[in-house]
Amino acid sequence: MGYKLIKEHYDEVVYAKMDVAGANNLKESPEETEAGPIRSLKEIMNAYEKEILADMMRKCQNASEAARLLKINKSTISRKLARYNIKKK
Repeated sequence: MGYKLIKEHYDEVVYAKMDVAGANNLKESPEETEAGPIRSLKEIMNAYEKEILADMMRKCQNASEAARLLKINKSTISRKLARYNIKKK
């Protein structure tokens, strides 16, 4: 697991933890690595999206503030929070 540059926005640089289950260490079986099973891109993206949303809800006062900072609609963040069962901590 390491950090990768995922977004640059004006003066803001965002780094994120990326875990692709050892994609560089493939064994003979394409479904297994030393780090475990290889996950699909969709599974990886869903896990990462859930991590981002949970982190934003810890940092923000409410979903409206998180939506504004993430530059997404309030209805979008509400739907995603419900999908991942994330509540304000």
